[in-house]
Amino acid sequence: MVIKDLAALGYTGTDLTGAPYPDKVTHFKSQLGGELVTNWLIERPPTRRYRLRRNLGPLIKYARSIMRFSNC
Repeated sequence: MVIKDLAALGYTGTDLTGAPYPDKVTHFKSQLGGELVTNWLIERPPTRRYRLRRNLGPLIKYARSIMRFSNC
């Protein structure tokens, strides 16, 4: 009924993914009828700057907490 209500409101597609169980989502969608479409997401590799910040972030937080603790 929800799908019919959305169609009545003018929606032409609904994405019901995001569940941790993709096989169950596919089975559920196939029961609704319609066309199942695979969408692709292309990402570029993270830059060196991003990787450095991501890897050093926890170390910087730890060093700051040590410095705060030693000032007490």
